[in-house]
Amino acid sequence: MVTQGRITRSPHDRMRRSALAAASGARIERAAVAVYVAALSAPERLAIADTCRTYAELHDWRVETVLSESPDQPLPHRPELDRALSMVVDRVIVGIVTARRSMISPVESDVASFEETLRRSGGFLTVLPTESSEVFAEKDSPRYG
Repeated sequence: MVTQGRITRSPHDRMRRSALAAASGARIERAAVAVYVAALSAPERLAIADTCRTYAELHDWRVETVLSESPDQPLPHRPELDRALSMVVDRVIVGIVTARRSMISPVESDVASFEETLRRSGGFLTVLPTESSEVFAEKDSPRYG
């Protein structure tokens, strides 16, 4: 059984959900999302992406791609984030999963503007719950060097 926050889905839960969908005669597609990570080191990007992927799968979202890049460029100059937005506009994915809002931009108004653009395009941005983000914030602190 996999647990993250308040969502727990055992293999039995997944089978039951699938059986209910099949019994209804409806074909229910899992929502496709992209995982977006902006972190300095490659090992950190991999660890954060893995946590984001787990979070997405717990919501029954299908991770279409994992996009990562260094956060040293401002929001308008992030090619992987632009790619994620284009994927929403082109209806390849419906959402973006990230660990912290600051991975989009350290400027909150930029994040709000990005979210609004996603919404107008029919997409969403979701950020891992605080308890997951605190783990990453701790790793970023000076004591972890």
